[in-house]
Amino acid sequence: ELKANYVDNADVSVECALVGVGENSLARILERKGLAERRLDFLSIDVDGADFDHFSELDRLRALPRLVVVEVQPEHGPDRQDKVPDEIAKQNIGQPLALFVDRARQLGYRLVCYLGCNAFFLLEEAGGHEVLPTLTPDVAWTQCMQPHRKHTINVEFFSRRNLGMQDSLYRFDNPRLPADYLGIAPKRA
Repeated sequence: ELKANYVDNADVSVECALVGVGENSLARILERKGLAERRLDFLSIDVDGADFDHFSELDRLRALPRLVVVEVQPEHGPDRQDKVPDEIAKQNIGQPLALFVDRARQLGYRLVCYLGCNAFFLLEEAGGHEVLPTLTPDVAWTQCMQPHRKHTINVEFFSRRNLGMQDSLYRFDNPRLPADYLGIAPKRA
């Protein structure tokens, strides 16, 4: 449907592809589409676990996208800096926000929003500092958690996932996700 919506617009290119390595890398896909020289305005990375790997390789592109949204699991919390082993991360565990922020700085990006489980990184040279201030991992994570804490289903999901009881056996063991912070009644916890 998206391709049909933009069929007559030469300024918009829609590509649905399984991005990987080698011939399936983002850089190679853009080359095949004749877009390697153009700067993407927006890139969304959501591959349920290997997001950091794709984000880390953005410097292989000839021009960095202006805005990148990437899935980052909030269960890690804002303080964790250790990289999760790839075989675990790829089970939809992902890597911690602080790692993304560090790599983003190296690439020339800054964190401007963290909503749901999506971190938004804006290219430094795109400006907008007055309207979109740079966020620290701590501020971004705290803002991200505020809307989640208003919904029972979300907080219980985070609590179970933190303890390795939801979707995987991986224990995030985030000390910032205790039941009382999440607003879960002691009996329910």
